[in-house]
Amino acid sequence: MSEDIAKQIGEKIRAIRKQKNLTLKELAELSGISTSMISKIEKAQTLPPISTYANIASGLETSFGELFQIETTESDISIVRSNDRQIVSRGPYIGSPLAYQKKDKLMEPFLFEYPSIDKPAEFRHNNEEMLFVLEGTLEFKYGEEIIILEEGDCVYFNGNTPHGGRSIGKNTTRALVVQANR
Repeated sequence: MSEDIAKQIGEKIRAIRKQKNLTLKELAELSGISTSMISKIEKAQTLPPISTYANIASGLETSFGELFQIETTESDISIVRSNDRQIVSRGPYIGSPLAYQKKDKLMEPFLFEYPSIDKPAEFRHNNEEMLFVLEGTLEFKYGEEIIILEEGDCVYFNGNTPHGGRSIGKNTTRALVVQANR
């Protein structure tokens, strides 16, 4: 992730937190993320996994996509060339917003890479979400249900239900993930 985008995301988190009159400690309690980690994110000193951003968004009672609405001069269109794509997380999950230049989006599209790990992170948020598998095989957990998704499969679901996924096999699974912004 470029330092500029990390800085803008950190500033966005800080602005929303202050708008809601939350201290770092209060947000830490609401999100389950340590106070020091939130401070480092706000100062763009670390690149946390996508699940950390999702937990912060939940603690702020905002959409995951809201954190990635980067302020730019564009208003009606966002063109992100493949060589301009930004990575917003490192670690087991890699996410790349596909329309970060567009203001006031109704949805947040991501290119998301699911690793082959033993225990996938669990996400939960207040938005609807769609996931389309581009390559690989994904073990998708929705609530207590396990669903196997193959290349070309699509799932649309309520983000309030705990969900997560992991790649099955040796290769990473890549998916287009679109989250509604409320």
